[in-house]
Amino acid sequence: MSLGPLHLWPSLALAFGLELCALVAFAVWGFRAGAHTVTSVVLAVAAPSGGALVWGLFAAPRAPLAGPVLTPVVVVSFFGAAALALRATGHPRLAAGLVVAVVLNTLLLHLLRGGPASP
Repeated sequence: MSLGPLHLWPSLALAFGLELCALVAFAVWGFRAGAHTVTSVVLAVAAPSGGALVWGLFAAPRAPLAGPVLTPVVVVSFFGAAALALRATGHPRLAAGLVVAVVLNTLLLHLLRGGPASP
């Protein structure tokens, strides 16, 4: 029995929130990775911009270059890189929490949709 698309929105909203958290993780890493203020600001803008570009091209719901193998690889790489960025900036618990939240939400979406899902 399907409840229609209405039952998906909390999990989809969480997935979007997790994507935004990943972009924030890239920005924090970029800011801390820079040796000087200008470099920090450039990296803080470039890292999440690059992440958003990759996500938009390969993993977004209407991604023009999505594929059955490529999209899951990009999703895992995207969130894995975000977790590594958090770990590198001294936030290992946030990194672990992000990974756990993404995995659990992906499983929930998979169960709710009755098929493969990506956050």
